[in-house]
Amino acid sequence: MSDRTIAAPLGGGLSPDGWLAGIARRSEAVLIPLGALLAGLAIFSLFLLTQGKSPAEYFALVYKAGFGTAFSWANTLSRTAPLLLAALCVALPARLGLTVIGGEGAIVLGGVAALRREESRGAHFRADFPRPSGEPGARSRLTLAEALELRAQASAMTEMAQR
Repeated sequence: MSDRTIAAPLGGGLSPDGWLAGIARRSEAVLIPLGALLAGLAIFSLFLLTQGKSPAEYFALVYKAGFGTAFSWANTLSRTAPLLLAALCVALPARLGLTVIGGEGAIVLGGVAALRREESRGAHFRADFPRPSGEPGARSRLTLAEALELRAQASAMTEMAQR
């Protein structure tokens, strides 16, 4: 026989103590965030009860608003996609021991890049969209300058009528 020993695998091999320790170590990554989430929900539920609101009704409304219809699914996914991509931008280098401090900046630059594209801003920003006519009543929105000019004209007409 030799003096060498064989190292037991992570988790302690087949011994009951090592097996349970391995399960406990792996489940810790799930149980701690889940416990924090449940504690937060419980504390917020107590807050809702102090306000005289039903926590069950509130959480049902939140679920319906986020996942109740196809539109709400699309809205939820379109709002979470940039956050998930920024988190991925930070998480991948973190696995290599690197630190990325520009996640928020990446989101801002993505927004700026989206504004630069005329196609992503809707028809009212497109160069080929027909310009509004100058006829009164043809447009439903006024700029602040136009509203101030109309107010000045109305004031001048009122003064002239009082003379």
